[in-house]
Amino acid sequence: MGSRTVNGGATSAADVDKGVDFPNYFCTYGFLYHQKEMLSDRVRMDAYYNAVFENKHHFEGKAVLDVGTGSGILAIWSAQAGARKVYAMEATKMAEHARELVKANSLQDVVEVIEGSMEDVTLPEKVDVMISEWMGHFLLRESMFDSVICACEHWLKPSGVIGNTNMEIVAVYPRHPCVKGASISEGAEAEHMRIQNEVQSAIELESTNTVSLIWFGPSFSGIQAMLECGWHPSGLDWWTKKMRDYEDAINDWHGFVNETESYYGVDMRILTKPFAEEQRKYYLKTSPWNNLHPNQVIGTPVVIKEIDCSTATINDILTVCASISSSITAENTRLCGFAGWFDVHFRGSHENQAQQEIKLTTAPSEDLGTHWGQQVFLLHPPVRVHQEDNLILNFSMTRAKENHRMNLHPDIFTVPAKMCNFSSFHVCCVVP
Repeated sequence: MGSRTVNGGATSAADVDKGVDFPNYFCTYGFLYHQKEMLSDRVRMDAYYNAVFENKHHFEGKAVLDVGTGSGILAIWSAQAGARKVYAMEATKMAEHARELVKANSLQDVVEVIEGSMEDVTLPEKVDVMISEWMGHFLLRESMFDSVICACEHWLKPSGVIGNTNMEIVAVYPRHPCVKGASISEGAEAEHMRIQNEVQSAIELESTNTVSLIWFGPSFSGIQAMLECGWHPSGLDWWTKKMRDYEDAINDWHGFVNETESYYGVDMRILTKPFAEEQRKYYLKTSPWNNLHPNQVIGTPVVIKEIDCSTATINDILTVCASISSSITAENTRLCGFAGWFDVHFRGSHENQAQQEIKLTTAPSEDLGTHWGQQVFLLHPPVRVHQEDNLILNFSMTRAKENHRMNLHPDIFTVPAKMCNFSSFHVCCVVP
C-alpha cells in the first residue's frame, strides 16, 4: 500500500514511524489484561461467534486471514467452523500467547500465527475470507482499519463474474461498518430517571460480509462519566461541573504564578494564556466515551458514514464529512451535546448471502453495554430545545497529525431549523 497524505497532513498507517507507532498503540494489545477486557465483552463475543458458526458455509474449506488476531479467538473459531487454513496476523508479542492457545486447542495444523504488521507480511497464498475485529471507539479511532484495507488490497481473492466463469465469492467479516449518532441532554427529567434506574447499575459496572454503522445523535450525558466527575443526584449537572473544574484549574494556576514569583523570583505570567488554552482543551473540548442509557438520547439517531470494507480505500476514511439532520424527541430539555456509536452487520455478499444475519451494535443500551461505549461531544454551554426542533449538522472528522491512531478531531457545526428557538452554535472536540 503506497504512502498517502491528504487534507492538510492527515496520516495513514503507511506514513508513520513504526518505532513510534508501537509504543503509542500496539504495546497495549500485548497485555493479557487488555485482551481479557475484549474477550469479556459478551455483545462483541456473541456477535462474532454467531456470525461464524451460523454461516459455516463461508468458512468450510476456505483460506482465512485474521487481521490483528490478538488472543487468536477469531482464528480458532474460523478453524472450528471448517476453514482449510487460517493465517492469524498479530503485530505484538501477544502472538506468542495466541500460538500457545491454538496449540492447546489442537488446531496448530490449521492456524498459523504470524507475528508482524499486515503491511509487511508476505503470505503463501491469497485468501477467500478476511476476518477482523478492527473497530475502535467511534469506529475509526485507532486507525486499525488501515491494515484491513491493506489486507483486502493485497491478499483477498477477487470476486465476481468474468465472462461465463463464476469466480469464488470472497467474504469480509465485517464488510459494511456504519457510524451513527444522536443528541443528548442533561435535564431534570434525566436526573430523576437516572436516580431511580441507573445509579446502582452504573456503580457496579466497572469475511462473509459485515455491515458496520457509525451513528450520531443527541443524548443525555451518561451516569458513569458523571459519577467519575463527582456527580451525585443533588449535585451539579455535567457541564457545570466541567466548567467549574476548568475555573478551579485557572485559579490554581494564578496561585502558582504568585507563589513562584514570591518564593523563587521568576515571573511565570507569560505562560498563563497557553496554560488556559491547554486546560480549556482538556476540560471543555475533549470528548469522553461513555455507556449511555437509551432514555438519555433525545433525538432521532442518524447515519454519519457507511463503509464497504471490501472496496474502501485509505482516502475514504482519512476524513469523515456528513450533513445530517436530527429531530429532537423530548420536550423542553437542554441539549448538552451529541453521542456517536457504530453498528456492524454480518450479512454476506449479494452473491453469497449469510444464512443468518448477525448484528453487532454499540448503541446506548439498558443491559447490553459494550467496552466501546459511545463517544460524547459536549456543548458549552447547553441550549434549550423542544420536541420536533430540527438540528442540521455539518460533521467533519480528521486524524491528528501528531498521533493518527489515538486522536480524532471532530468538528461539528449545527444550524437550527427555523422553528428552533436558539442561536447557531459550534463545537470542536478531540477524541483522546
